Amino acid sequence: MRNVLAKIHKGSGEMAAATIRTIFAQADAQAVRTQLHTAAAMLGRPFPRSKRCC
Repeated sequence: MRNVLAKIHKGSGEMAAATIRTIFAQADAQAVRTQLHTAAAMLGRPFPRSKRCC
C-alpha cells in the first residue's frame, strides 16, 4: 500500500487507501485477484504511475 500511496497526490491518499483496503476485505484468493485488478484499473486512470505498483 505504501508503494501506491507514494505515487499519488497527498490529497487523494484517503480515496486511494480506501480503494486498496477493499482488496484485503475479500473472502478468497479469486476474489482478491479480481478486486486487485479492479482497484488497479480504478487508480490507474487518474494516477497512471500507481498502476505500475500493483
